[in-house]
Amino acid sequence: MSGQPPSRGQASDDWSQLDSSQLPALLLHAVNQAVIATDATGHIRFWNRAAESLYGWTQGEVIGHPISAVTPAVSAQQQSLEMLADLQQGQTWSGEFRVRDRLPGARPARPRA
Repeated sequence: MSGQPPSRGQASDDWSQLDSSQLPALLLHAVNQAVIATDATGHIRFWNRAAESLYGWTQGEVIGHPISAVTPAVSAQQQSLEMLADLQQGQTWSGEFRVRDRLPGARPARPRA
C-alpha cells in the first residue's frame, strides 16, 4: 500500500487494506490547517504538512522537541508554558499569542487546544 487513500474510482475494499493505525495520520495530513500534537510533557509527536508550510520546519526536524522551544516567540515562552500546564490539568485553551517560524520575527496566531 502506498500510504495514499484510494482514489474515487477504486473499489471501496482498498480502504480495508489500510492499517487502521495509519488512518488518523493520513487524515490529519489531508487537513489544510496546521495540526501539531504533543504528549503530556509538551514534546511534539505529530506535525502535519500544513504545519511544515506554516512554520518552515519539517516533521523530522521537530518530532521529539518541546513545542515551547519550536513555535512560540521568545516573548510568548511563559504564556506557552502556562497553556501547557492548563492542558496537563485537563483544561482547554483558546487564545492568541505570538509564534515564530524559521524566518526572523514573530507573528500572531490563534491556536486552540
